[in-house]
Amino acid sequence: MRFARVRLVSIALIFVFGLLACSGEPLQFSEADAGMTQFLRNGQKAILTLELSTDSDFVWQIDIEDETIVEVVDKDIQMESNDLAGGTMKRIYTFKACNSGKTTVTAILVRPSELDKPERTVAFKIEVL
Repeated sequence: MRFARVRLVSIALIFVFGLLACSGEPLQFSEADAGMTQFLRNGQKAILTLELSTDSDFVWQIDIEDETIVEVVDKDIQMESNDLAGGTMKRIYTFKACNSGKTTVTAILVRPSELDKPERTVAFKIEVL
């Protein structure tokens, strides 16, 4: 009975890692995924999308615990509507997995004039296989 469980778990892990290895698409994640571990393979890209109001003076800052594991390779802004006043925009960060290991990416919503008073902080665990 125990051997059957171990075998089943082993097969499931091989399947998951196989899917990761075959996946050429960037991993997509957002604030809703905060606290969950995101699994990447070495060289794979991941895209973090964070929403922001266009009429606020808040900005997102990104802090990477260990930049030897993942690095930011691109930043972009996507407007959700043509109306800048009261609209929503998305701040898009593209990461690349550089080396195997575990790290935490923290997104901090702050006003540039009040860096020591974050409005919101969300953390994402990333493991590169």
